[in-house]
Amino acid sequence: MRRRSKRYLLFVVFVLFLSSYIASSLLFAYFRKVYLPEFFNVYRKLIFPDDISCYRTSELSTNYIYAPNSIFFYQTACRRTIRLHEACSIEAAARLHPNKNVYIIILNEISPHDAVIKQVERYSNVKVSRINIESFVNGTPFNDLYDIIYKVKRRHKVMSDLLKIITLFKYGGTALNLDITVTKSLSKLGKHWFVKDGGSIFPMLNLSNDLIGRAAAYMIMSNLRSQADDGYVDVERAVEAALGDLCSVSNLNKMNNSTCSGYKIYDAKIFRPIGYEQRQLYLETDYVQSNFGYQTWLDAVRILPRDSLYCTIARDFCPFIYGEFMEGIIQDY
Repeated sequence: MRRRSKRYLLFVVFVLFLSSYIASSLLFAYFRKVYLPEFFNVYRKLIFPDDISCYRTSELSTNYIYAPNSIFFYQTACRRTIRLHEACSIEAAARLHPNKNVYIIILNEISPHDAVIKQVERYSNVKVSRINIESFVNGTPFNDLYDIIYKVKRRHKVMSDLLKIITLFKYGGTALNLDITVTKSLSKLGKHWFVKDGGSIFPMLNLSNDLIGRAAAYMIMSNLRSQADDGYVDVERAVEAALGDLCSVSNLNKMNNSTCSGYKIYDAKIFRPIGYEQRQLYLETDYVQSNFGYQTWLDAVRILPRDSLYCTIARDFCPFIYGEFMEGIIQDY
């Protein structure tokens, strides 16, 4: 009897603790204006590794025809949709590059009736492409890509970064992040460019499908293969090592357009005038000028003030997504 009472008491204490924890989390999310599904997604990630169940799919077509030197985005989480700030990035790229195809590389099935996808597909140059990993990596040194990804941490990010290099190795083009909203045509940056972020590589690049571009892509692929054989994958380090061979200096901080003949090196600030620690500025009214784009950091925002910087960016560069979806989460302050 006493044992049963003790168990019951422990159960009550546990329920009370869990209830108070959830209540405090909800209050924190509310006052910080955090979108609740994203807030609890943080806890899910602490318990479960990145879902890669969609990486093993055999029933897809194995014929991939991509126009050379296109723009590529990558959604490597096994989600069945894209988020609004990601759709804004895609629309902005499509509007500013009407003569280039913009491909959304996905690994899970997305319904053709998905409302967000239908909005970005209003641009004739936007193409959604679901890939089969095993066939996509044919002709590359990564026939064991699934096995490599299975062993690493941060699987979705590593897969996204690897697919960027594999895509440019095979087709050439521009590999962008889904949280980058471009504001100018990227053709002004040149045919072959990389982005550095302090002492590391920022995971966005452009390599045209020519001898110079393919030479860089081949070197990066070789470095990645060597890493994988040693039991790890670090795309940024593989790119940095390739640049060390391609440029006249090996120190990333000293690499620039004059020390890397044929390749341009840009600072991440051209795409990220607002850093993560200052992301609250996107919810304020002051305009922050950018050279080529904004890294928005907005996947966890619950409410957007109407006159905020991000609403201004969205109205100007992704009007379809803004008009169809974002006005519903705007609040006058």
